[in-house]
Amino acid sequence: MKVVIDTNVLLNVIFEGSKNHWIQKALEQGELTLCVSTDILDEYAEILE
Repeated sequence: MKVVIDTNVLLNVIFEGSKNHWIQKALEQGELTLCVSTDILDEYAEILE
């Protein structure tokens, strides 16, 4: 399944105790494919800085 992850969700995905952590595991196991554009990557970078 292809997915686009909102920046708010992205911040929660990396924490093991988060209810959204399953998304990271699914990405790692190839169950989900992360789809991004240049604009989305720019937003990710802005938020993570």
